[in-house]
Amino acid sequence: MNRDIMNAIFPEEMKLIMSGRCPVCAKPPLRDKTGELVFRDELSREEYNISRMCEPCQDDVFGNPAADD
Repeated sequence: MNRDIMNAIFPEEMKLIMSGRCPVCAKPPLRDKTGELVFRDELSREEYNISRMCEPCQDDVFGNPAADD
């Protein structure tokens, strides 16, 4: 990711990401008692590494496979 380009196009979202918050809802991602990030599965963790979207926002955008059962 070219940070200068991302800052020019998405300045508010980049500020949220740099402060450790979700660029969609502005909330911090879910963590367990030890401070580790919590995800339903590896695919959700990979998406977080790409977009920095928290799991609830990922579910809103991509759907929740657990809810489809």
